Amino acid sequence: MRRLIVFLEARSRLLAAGVVLLLVLLAVLMELMSSPAFPSELFYLPPIVLAAWYGGRLPAILLIAASGTVWLLLYPGGRATLWHGLTHFILFLLIALMISSFRALYRAEQHRSGTDSLTGLANGWAFRERLEEEFARAKRYGHPTTLLYIDVDNFKHVNDRWGHAAGDDLLRQIGGVLEEALRRTDVAARIGGDEFAVLLTETGEEGAARTASAIRDSLMHTMRRAEYPVTFSIGVAIFPESPAEAEEALRFADDLMYRAKYGGKDQIVAERAT
Repeated sequence: MRRLIVFLEARSRLLAAGVVLLLVLLAVLMELMSSPAFPSELFYLPPIVLAAWYGGRLPAILLIAASGTVWLLLYPGGRATLWHGLTHFILFLLIALMISSFRALYRAEQHRSGTDSLTGLANGWAFRERLEEEFARAKRYGHPTTLLYIDVDNFKHVNDRWGHAAGDDLLRQIGGVLEEALRRTDVAARIGGDEFAVLLTETGEEGAARTASAIRDSLMHTMRRAEYPVTFSIGVAIFPESPAEAEEALRFADDLMYRAKYGGKDQIVAERAT
């Protein structure tokens, strides 16, 4: 079930609308070809489920009403036919309401469990889920993708000198900087401790260098203003082609970050994946 949900979430609404339309046309065609005794109205169930998942209750209800109208026009009859159609309308309506409600609950739970409580950014679990989705999309359309891995240099010194409350405030300020610096299509996450990751969608080498430098400048400006004596080691992994696995991409970006840290800290190390 989890894999199915991730697959559905990775599809665009435009693509879903096209699939729904295609399934409706196939349902009408199969209805015309099937025997009147066959429960052909069930052919409309797949597009109704998709409509409820992507569009919510209203599109699903409209589709149910349209499919019921088509069915009644194809099979005009007396009270028995009308009652049969009404029964299936109610059944499909209940299914659509259940699907749309489940998606709303899934979204709410995904947001609750996928958010880092300290910074408000995505947590590691949610970030990896998003990586899988975006890499699949990048592979489909041939778009480059960039992954930033950020570590706070001397973060332990802040905790030791001013306490964990100061450390928490520092991490919250980093979260604020990342949220303001990114586009709506990008994703920032706190991976754990004082490590952060940023996914830049449809971003190649030039955009990656520019964005990484701008993020570092914004972070340093914020830290100087708050008088936190920290710097940042940033690994920038550029993927002209989508990597096979999200974990593989994270490891590559993490290795670049450690090269920046062991190379003297307070620097950016970028590399194009081959």
